Amino acid sequence: MELQHFSHKHPLFFREIIPNEDGGDEKACCCNGCLEVISSAYYGCSQCEFFLHKLCAELPQVIEHPLHPEHPLTLHKASSRVCDVCDNRWRNFGYRCSECNFDMDIICASAMERKIDHPSHEHPLTPVRRTALLRCDACCQEHQGRWYQCTTCVHFWIHRDCASLPSTIQRSDHKHPLTLSYSIPSQYTKFDPLCDICRKRLRRFSWVYYCGKCRYFTHVTCAPPKIVPLMSIHSPEIEGHDSNRLYLPPDDINSVSVINSLLEGLGLGENERAIELNHISHDHPLILFDVQTEESESYPGKNFKNDDILCEACVKPVISPFYKCSLCNFVLHKCCAELPTKLQHPFHPQHQLILLGKSPKWWGLFLCDGCGHFCNGFSFGCVDCEYYLDVSCGSLPSTITHEAHRDHLLHFKENLSGPCNACASGIGFPRRGFGCNTCDFELHTFCSLFPRTLRHRYDEHSLILTYSPVEDREADEYYCEICEEEMNPRLWSMMECILLEDGEDTHLEAY
Repeated sequence: MELQHFSHKHPLFFREIIPNEDGGDEKACCCNGCLEVISSAYYGCSQCEFFLHKLCAELPQVIEHPLHPEHPLTLHKASSRVCDVCDNRWRNFGYRCSECNFDMDIICASAMERKIDHPSHEHPLTPVRRTALLRCDACCQEHQGRWYQCTTCVHFWIHRDCASLPSTIQRSDHKHPLTLSYSIPSQYTKFDPLCDICRKRLRRFSWVYYCGKCRYFTHVTCAPPKIVPLMSIHSPEIEGHDSNRLYLPPDDINSVSVINSLLEGLGLGENERAIELNHISHDHPLILFDVQTEESESYPGKNFKNDDILCEACVKPVISPFYKCSLCNFVLHKCCAELPTKLQHPFHPQHQLILLGKSPKWWGLFLCDGCGHFCNGFSFGCVDCEYYLDVSCGSLPSTITHEAHRDHLLHFKENLSGPCNACASGIGFPRRGFGCNTCDFELHTFCSLFPRTLRHRYDEHSLILTYSPVEDREADEYYCEICEEEMNPRLWSMMECILLEDGEDTHLEAY
């Protein structure tokens, strides 16, 4: 069926569905008459991208309307007019009385209901004649403007902008296309996914864009890319490697890089290694063992490592160089033996913190105010305020760099504003941690200290810290090998990576 319409120079051809560029069934586009989404039969131009709803293309040229009985109204095309009925500005098609300078948009003028069949709802949706301030059932936000309503359900309303959302989009910060879903797919609802852009809760039955391969979700209102200042694009916050900056995560659970960074920041990292040391925390002299120059019957070998022997200060497995008491089993890493006795720390700027030995209370345990975990090692404490930090938290600076967020520095925050990107916990004590001033990335203090690799006594291979789901790995494959509970693939986990014999595939086990 061919139509020569007054609004277009080329003939228009009738079509049942809109052909996609790649041969698919349908492609989202808008009517050039009413500027609303087309989801049913239409007329289109074969030479250019001009489309009209079937109803818009077949509108009568002249009508008589009860709201303007004096003269007939003529259909015409205009660049911008204000409807004298609903007082809204409209473009393209409308009816006009040139004698009275009276204008009416085609929605107000049309005596018929131009309904659309939208895939998000089981019933046809009817355009509402007037604008209103309502809460949209698609994006769960309030909008002022035009609406589609389900007259069967009555309470179901979709804003015109949401009704026109494309089925897929591509964001520059994500390598896969994002698919529009009218609710969170059931296979991903167990862990209550958060929006990966604003880090806020997603309603189960609100519309989302998502990537199933990466378990990436976003509100439809967050999906359009934000405008980034030119300076932010061409002047990244982190350039090169700074020897005075703390880079996390630590290499492994034995790493004392956090403590070493404190000593370097205080100018204490280059002390000579005293062969014998009297430390304030112990009554006996401590002897230095350096595997590069020393060997002993108790600690033989140049690659000394024993996970059963822990440093009394940081409670981490002992690695050389270290100090040991020749009369008892008291052991200190060299860097822990050189910790300052007084410290001004950003977590507690009101007072200086004093280096304390093991707590006499609760069997040597104390609650660290930095990470919220109990510790039985040394502490930096303010006795008056009853404020205590373990050695690792006490060694943290006010600004860090983390591998999981390479582009920006992370700054200490007294109270995190949202859930932690590592564990997704947004409640509990304490809320101190590190956050990005440019975006919404935040980490608990404890989570920022997770090691990059660790060994488990029941596995011969190292486990690697993973920050995001492994591509093409199904959701039901994420189970902890220890407790056999399903894991949230969007949260950090320790995974085993074993290269198979053909050298082309990788086998992963989650912990």
